[in-house]
Amino acid sequence: MENNNRTMKQKHRFGWPSWVAMAFLAGASLLGSCQEDGLVQVVPTSTTVSLTFRTPEGADLLDPSTPGGYDASALRVYYVRDGRLRMRYDASSQMPYGYRVDNQLNGLRVLTVLTDNCACDERVRTYLQFSPDDMDTLEVRYRWGEGYILKDSVWYNGVYRPIPAEGEPLAVLKQR
Repeated sequence: MENNNRTMKQKHRFGWPSWVAMAFLAGASLLGSCQEDGLVQVVPTSTTVSLTFRTPEGADLLDPSTPGGYDASALRVYYVRDGRLRMRYDASSQMPYGYRVDNQLNGLRVLTVLTDNCACDERVRTYLQFSPDDMDTLEVRYRWGEGYILKDSVWYNGVYRPIPAEGEPLAVLKQR
Protein backbone atom coordinates (compact mmCIF):
# COMPACT_ATOMS: atom_id res chain seq x y z
CA MET A 1 0.00 0.00 0.00
CA GLU A 2 2.82 2.39 0.80
CA ASN A 3 4.33 1.79 -2.65
CA ASN A 4 1.09 2.84 -4.36
CA ASN A 5 0.93 6.13 -2.41
CA ARG A 6 4.49 6.97 -3.32
CA THR A 7 3.77 6.23 -7.00
CA MET A 8 0.67 8.49 -6.91
CA LYS A 9 2.66 11.32 -5.32
CA GLN A 10 5.40 11.04 -7.94
CA LYS A 11 2.90 11.11 -10.80
CA HIS A 12 1.42 14.44 -9.68
CA ARG A 13 4.58 16.15 -8.51
CA PHE A 14 6.17 18.75 -10.80
CA GLY A 15 9.58 20.01 -9.91
CA TRP A 16 10.39 23.74 -10.00
CA PRO A 17 12.11 23.51 -13.44
CA SER A 18 8.81 22.34 -14.96
CA TRP A 19 6.89 25.28 -13.44
CA VAL A 20 9.52 27.76 -14.61
CA ALA A 21 9.35 26.36 -18.15
CA MET A 22 5.53 26.53 -18.20
CA ALA A 23 5.55 30.11 -16.86
CA PHE A 24 8.10 31.13 -19.48
CA LEU A 25 6.02 29.63 -22.30
CA ALA A 26 2.84 31.32 -21.04
CA GLY A 27 4.62 34.68 -20.77
CA ALA A 28 6.13 34.37 -24.24
CA SER A 29 2.71 33.59 -25.68
CA LEU A 30 1.18 36.66 -24.05
CA LEU A 31 4.02 38.96 -25.12
CA GLY A 32 3.93 37.63 -28.68
CA SER A 33 0.22 38.35 -28.98
CA CYS A 34 0.38 41.89 -27.57
CA GLN A 35 2.82 43.60 -29.90
CA GLU A 36 1.80 47.00 -31.20
CA ASP A 37 0.95 47.50 -34.85
CA GLY A 38 3.91 48.62 -36.89
CA LEU A 39 6.60 47.10 -34.69
CA VAL A 40 6.51 43.72 -36.37
CA GLN A 41 5.47 43.46 -39.99
CA VAL A 42 4.92 40.13 -41.67
CA VAL A 43 4.49 40.15 -45.46
CA PRO A 44 1.59 37.91 -46.44
CA THR A 45 2.65 35.79 -49.40
CA SER A 46 -0.70 36.48 -51.04
CA THR A 47 0.43 40.08 -51.74
CA THR A 48 3.64 39.01 -53.44
CA VAL A 49 4.22 37.80 -56.98
CA SER A 50 7.31 35.77 -57.87
CA LEU A 51 8.73 36.07 -61.37
CA THR A 52 11.55 34.68 -63.46
CA PHE A 53 12.95 36.55 -66.47
CA ARG A 54 14.49 34.74 -69.42
CA THR A 55 15.48 35.62 -72.92
CA PRO A 56 13.87 33.60 -75.74
CA GLU A 57 17.14 31.62 -75.78
CA GLY A 58 16.66 30.69 -72.11
CA ALA A 59 19.28 32.94 -70.46
CA ASP A 60 18.42 34.09 -66.93
CA LEU A 61 18.13 37.89 -67.05
CA LEU A 62 18.42 38.16 -63.24
CA ASP A 63 21.82 36.45 -63.33
CA PRO A 64 24.48 39.17 -63.17
CA SER A 65 26.78 37.07 -65.37
CA THR A 66 24.23 37.02 -68.23
CA PRO A 67 25.25 39.51 -70.96
CA GLY A 68 22.59 42.23 -71.01
CA GLY A 69 21.07 40.89 -67.78
CA TYR A 70 19.56 43.05 -65.07
CA ASP A 71 21.40 44.50 -62.12
CA ALA A 72 19.04 43.55 -59.28
CA SER A 73 20.38 46.37 -57.08
CA ALA A 74 19.21 48.90 -59.70
CA LEU A 75 15.62 47.58 -59.75
CA ARG A 76 12.97 49.97 -58.44
CA VAL A 77 9.37 49.21 -57.50
CA TYR A 78 6.80 51.99 -57.85
CA TYR A 79 3.20 52.41 -56.78
CA VAL A 80 0.80 55.18 -57.78
CA ARG A 81 0.04 57.53 -54.88
CA ASP A 82 -1.92 60.74 -55.28
CA GLY A 83 -1.75 60.36 -59.06
CA ARG A 84 2.06 60.14 -59.09
CA LEU A 85 4.55 57.28 -59.22
CA ARG A 86 6.21 56.81 -55.85
CA MET A 87 9.14 54.51 -55.24
CA ARG A 88 8.34 51.87 -52.67
CA TYR A 89 10.40 52.11 -49.50
CA ASP A 90 9.48 50.97 -45.99
CA ALA A 91 12.38 50.55 -43.57
CA SER A 92 10.29 48.37 -41.23
CA SER A 93 9.39 45.83 -43.94
CA GLN A 94 11.05 42.49 -44.64
CA MET A 95 11.42 43.83 -48.20
CA PRO A 96 12.11 47.57 -47.71
CA TYR A 97 12.37 48.29 -51.45
CA GLY A 98 9.45 46.03 -52.32
CA TYR A 99 11.40 43.10 -53.78
CA ARG A 100 14.04 40.48 -53.25
CA VAL A 101 15.96 38.17 -55.57
CA ASP A 102 16.46 34.55 -54.55
CA ASN A 103 18.03 31.50 -56.16
CA GLN A 104 15.65 28.73 -57.07
CA LEU A 105 16.55 25.04 -56.97
CA ASN A 106 16.94 24.79 -60.75
CA GLY A 107 19.44 27.64 -60.74
CA LEU A 108 17.15 30.41 -62.00
CA ARG A 109 16.93 33.55 -59.97
CA VAL A 110 13.46 34.51 -58.78
CA LEU A 111 12.27 38.07 -58.28
CA THR A 112 9.63 38.30 -55.54
CA VAL A 113 7.72 41.58 -55.68
CA LEU A 114 5.56 43.03 -52.93
CA THR A 115 2.69 44.32 -55.03
CA ASP A 116 0.55 47.33 -54.28
CA ASN A 117 -2.30 45.91 -52.25
CA CYS A 118 -4.94 48.57 -51.83
CA ALA A 119 -8.32 47.25 -50.76
CA CYS A 120 -10.24 47.85 -53.96
CA ASP A 121 -12.14 45.86 -56.55
CA GLU A 122 -10.00 47.11 -59.43
CA ARG A 123 -6.64 45.93 -60.66
CA VAL A 124 -3.84 47.35 -58.58
CA ARG A 125 -0.78 48.30 -60.57
CA THR A 126 2.85 47.94 -59.54
CA TYR A 127 5.63 49.26 -61.77
CA LEU A 128 8.98 47.48 -62.09
CA GLN A 129 11.79 49.67 -63.37
CA PHE A 130 14.82 47.66 -64.48
CA SER A 131 16.62 50.65 -66.00
CA PRO A 132 15.67 54.25 -66.93
CA ASP A 133 14.31 53.04 -70.30
CA ASP A 134 12.85 49.66 -69.21
CA MET A 135 9.71 49.77 -67.04
CA ASP A 136 7.12 46.98 -66.87
CA THR A 137 3.71 46.83 -65.23
CA LEU A 138 2.44 44.10 -62.94
CA GLU A 139 -1.28 44.24 -62.26
CA VAL A 140 -3.11 42.12 -59.72
CA ARG A 141 -6.76 41.86 -58.82
CA TYR A 142 -7.30 40.66 -55.27
CA ARG A 143 -10.23 39.04 -53.52
CA TRP A 144 -10.53 40.32 -49.97
CA GLY A 145 -12.40 38.80 -47.09
CA GLU A 146 -12.28 38.70 -43.35
CA GLY A 147 -8.90 37.24 -42.55
CA TYR A 148 -7.67 36.62 -46.09
CA ILE A 149 -6.29 38.23 -49.25
CA LEU A 150 -6.14 36.16 -52.44
CA LYS A 151 -4.71 36.93 -55.85
CA ASP A 152 -7.62 36.59 -58.26
CA SER A 153 -5.92 37.53 -61.55
CA VAL A 154 -2.49 38.70 -62.76
CA TRP A 155 -1.48 40.72 -65.84
CA TYR A 156 2.11 41.40 -66.91
CA ASN A 157 2.49 44.36 -69.28
CA GLY A 158 -1.25 44.24 -69.89
CA VAL A 159 -1.35 40.55 -70.84
CA TYR A 160 -3.41 38.23 -68.63
CA ARG A 161 -1.26 35.49 -67.08
CA PRO A 162 -2.67 32.43 -65.28
CA ILE A 163 -1.66 32.37 -61.64
CA PRO A 164 1.03 29.69 -61.26
CA ALA A 165 0.73 26.84 -58.78
CA GLU A 166 1.63 27.69 -55.19
CA GLY A 167 5.38 28.22 -54.92
CA GLU A 168 5.93 28.47 -58.68
CA PRO A 169 7.08 31.77 -60.22
CA LEU A 170 5.44 33.49 -63.16
CA ALA A 171 7.79 33.03 -66.15
CA VAL A 172 8.41 36.18 -68.22
CA LEU A 173 10.19 36.13 -71.60
CA LYS A 174 11.95 39.38 -72.46
CA GLN A 175 14.11 40.40 -75.38
CA ARG A 176 17.17 42.39 -74.29
